Amino acid sequence: MNLLPVVHRYSQTGKMPSKSYSIPAESCITGSKLRSVPGSVCEGCYARTGRYLMPNVREPRDWNLAVWRQARQTPEGIAAWTDEHVRQIGGSELFRWFDSGDVQGVDMLRAIVEIANRCPETMFWLPTHEWSIVASFRRAGGTIPGNLVVRLSAEMHGRRELVPGMLSSSVDSGYGQACSAVDGQCGPCRDCWDPSIENIDYHSISKLRRLHNS
Repeated sequence: MNLLPVVHRYSQTGKMPSKSYSIPAESCITGSKLRSVPGSVCEGCYARTGRYLMPNVREPRDWNLAVWRQARQTPEGIAAWTDEHVRQIGGSELFRWFDSGDVQGVDMLRAIVEIANRCPETMFWLPTHEWSIVASFRRAGGTIPGNLVVRLSAEMHGRRELVPGMLSSSVDSGYGQACSAVDGQCGPCRDCWDPSIENIDYHSISKLRRLHNS
């Protein structure tokens, strides 16, 4: 079997002030189920439409997922996957996990935590619908370092679920710090990476359109 070289292909989305790691949205465990639920935040998933379908955008995400699936087969593979992220991210001020896709298991979350511990100069933001994976990690004694902001994402529009001891994000819930992005651009805002902000409330696409047209 020909092994893929462990090199990560990061995204530099126009909105974000940092690079990000992503995999295909189809690989989302919980998100793929929510996609068919009316009123869920994954209904009409942005990462399954538009430019995300272009071959040059899709190919790096497919690559990242293939590299991860290969790496997770052995402890040595996960160690190499982790080491390469540390090498590529080291020295960055900010980093985002998953502008598309989501955590694939406790093994991946454990590796992400190690990366944060080994890159203390970098603030990481990890939005996730994989509540059960985070819960399993914590039940096993895992701790999330201060420079890794894990935000549990609400599943439905207009709702915010509370999980003691965890940060969160919602869509049109009216709770917490409203996202201040303008025309899809973060600008100078870094709230998503700020562990002192309990909940970030994003605007739905339909609400953004209404605000833009008002």
